[in-house]
Amino acid sequence: MGFGIGFAFAMLSLLGLTIETYRALDGLIAVQNQPLHLALSEDQAFLTFKAVLLAYVVAHPEITGAIPLDALGLERSVSTALKDAGAYVSTEGATVTVQSWAEMSPVTILKTITRARGDLSIGSSQGTTWTTPLVGSMGSLPTPIATGHVVSVVTFNKGSF
Repeated sequence: MGFGIGFAFAMLSLLGLTIETYRALDGLIAVQNQPLHLALSEDQAFLTFKAVLLAYVVAHPEITGAIPLDALGLERSVSTALKDAGAYVSTEGATVTVQSWAEMSPVTILKTITRARGDLSIGSSQGTTWTTPLVGSMGSLPTPIATGHVVSVVTFNKGSF
């Protein structure tokens, strides 16, 4: 009988310690009230930017000229990863050309093309022209941009994208 009382006392003491430990730890736990923003790599950010830009142009078929990045509603992680980025849309008849660019190292440009599975619309700016590693010279840019920046040029007919 003495053992049973001792065992019960030990269990109650252990329960009390467990409750006290929980209360102490509960004060250390913080609730995350804001969404987490994970950092994106430059190549992922550029491909996201390009996709959002194309969707924006399709949704606004009459838009031409420079498009401010804040008009695209990019997530913070995308806009933070992009450096010296821009977008330009030109039209000629039924043809729409969408140009996007950002500052990026040559190695990261290659990573971007690789991540995009060899997308020929992505290359490197030479100022007024652009090149891709697979094809070489791709011709003139709709609007000149800094040499060495990653550039994407996509041309399509209105209503076909």
